[in-house]
Amino acid sequence: YIFLNVKRRKWLLLGIAPLFFIILLSGRRAAWIMLALSTFGFVVYGYIKSIEKAKFLKITGVICILITILLAATITFHGPTNERFKVTLGLFSENYELINKATAVRLPIWQTAFSVFKANPINGIGPRGFRYIYENYADSDDYFVKADEIPTQPHIIILEILAETGLIGLFGYFLAIYFLFQALIFSCNRISLSAYFIPVLVAIFPFNAHMAFYGSIWSSMIWLLIAIYFAKAKLLKIDAEHL
Repeated sequence: YIFLNVKRRKWLLLGIAPLFFIILLSGRRAAWIMLALSTFGFVVYGYIKSIEKAKFLKITGVICILITILLAATITFHGPTNERFKVTLGLFSENYELINKATAVRLPIWQTAFSVFKANPINGIGPRGFRYIYENYADSDDYFVKADEIPTQPHIIILEILAETGLIGLFGYFLAIYFLFQALIFSCNRISLSAYFIPVLVAIFPFNAHMAFYGSIWSSMIWLLIAIYFAKAKLLKIDAEHL
């Protein structure tokens, strides 16, 4: 919306900064990853679609500088965000405990999920079944078993698919991505469809670490985005046939 209307309403560019600010303050590292993916996708989309590419890069550069200043100030002066950011830096260390802390203690969950997949490689243990068999595959000193707080899902999409639906589920996952790309390529050859494709791709990104892929909340969001994407593809195809 901003891209299509910025020529007439320059002030719309100001609407981008609060988006980054709010998501940063949320403290959700999974949201930070999705924001980074979305930003990269829309910058590429804007560059390809823009007529004056040099001007687009200039405006994008200015926005990036402003957002960087805003984020740096938030990280520096907002205590909770500062602490979360410092913990997140542990991802770049070689220390297991620091990495585990940076991932919100998810390393043992991922290890258990992979063990589940290795034991049930063909069709997994069934969607949403991870919580019921976690203790059977977890290490004896597993943090979550000791705390009696069994995870309801692996907290990373690709591992959830492998653990709960196995190689059959993985094949279906990649087949779905294939059909999405088919719509992008064959329904129209128009870059305007990409704006609707980016959110779908971000939502099903294999290394997302948020809500359950097979859970009702996130799967509903994915299907909604896919429905909007295909509706736009259909409209563009109809428009192309009338040209």
